Amino acid sequence: MCSFTGNGYAPGYAGRYINSKLYSQIPDTDVRKGWWALGDPVYDENNKLLGYDFTGKCPNVDWTWKYNYQGVDYNIADWLGWQAPYLNVKFGPYQNVYNNATNACDFPMMRAEEMILIKAEAQPWRGMCPELNRHWRIL
Repeated sequence: MCSFTGNGYAPGYAGRYINSKLYSQIPDTDVRKGWWALGDPVYDENNKLLGYDFTGKCPNVDWTWKYNYQGVDYNIADWLGWQAPYLNVKFGPYQNVYNNATNACDFPMMRAEEMILIKAEAQPWRGMCPELNRHWRIL
C-alpha cells in the first residue's frame, strides 16, 4: 500500500486519501500537513475534469523522476495513476527508488492488539492452554 510503487494489492492508483475537511483542520505549522499530495484540477476546453496536476504541490516528492514508456516520459503521479488530491505520501519508496519491485513500504492493516487476540484464541486449539481448551469444548 504505497503511493510510490505499482506493486502490492493497494498501489498508487488505489491510494489512501484524507478527507479534505480533516486536512483543512491540520495547522500549516504541523509536519503532518506535508504527508498528503495536493493537486490542482486540470480541465479540457469543455470544462471536463481530466485529472490533477500534483507537481509543485507536494514538496516531499521527487518530481525529477521520470519513467519512459513507448517514448513518453511520465512523472510518478502520472505513471502510477494518482487519482485525486489528498493522497498519502508520508512513507517513501523502499531505498528511495520509485516504482521499485519491492513493496516494503506497506501500512500495517492490523493492530497489535488484534494479533494478540488471535494468538489467544488459537492457543487452546493447539493444546497450549489445557484449562482454556476445556472451556472452548463446552462452547
